[in-house]
Amino acid sequence: SIVFVLVLSVINAAELNTILAKETQKYIDDVSLQVAELVDHRTYKISEGLASVADSIVYNKPDNLEEYLNRKEMLLNFQEIIVFDQFGKEITQQQTTRDFSNLSAIEHSLNGENYVYAIGEDSILYTVPIYQQNKVIGVLAGIKTKEKMQDLIQSNSFDGKCTIGIMDNEGNQI
Repeated sequence: SIVFVLVLSVINAAELNTILAKETQKYIDDVSLQVAELVDHRTYKISEGLASVADSIVYNKPDNLEEYLNRKEMLLNFQEIIVFDQFGKEITQQQTTRDFSNLSAIEHSLNGENYVYAIGEDSILYTVPIYQQNKVIGVLAGIKTKEKMQDLIQSNSFDGKCTIGIMDNEGNQI
């Protein structure tokens, strides 16, 4: 009779462990999905803000483009904002610290796409097309530091004791 109770206890403990593992995995999946949706929404809002700047450049034609872009950098929390023409050539005179020639992000935006691209290990490049009369006439690019990106993806999930990262299409951590 004691053996039966012990066997039954072991079986119940094993089943409880299996149920607990499944519920934990379900919780992790749910939280991961919520965090991914939050990051996606925040990234969309960043690109939307950059698109608004691009629209203003075309239709409001600021007298001093450099000064205008510098103000927008501060307001939108970008390290740099750069304008490229329809050939992908930089047309602002800011002192950029990186070479953007042949960058796929610029190419994607010249084809009408908003795009987010990791530049090395320390920066994220956001690009949006600049439209005039429904035709892409250039690209507006904004650079955020990795620290700003970490602030963007922070989550209070798991009592703030989790690490969140962003991976590229090939599974490499950015």
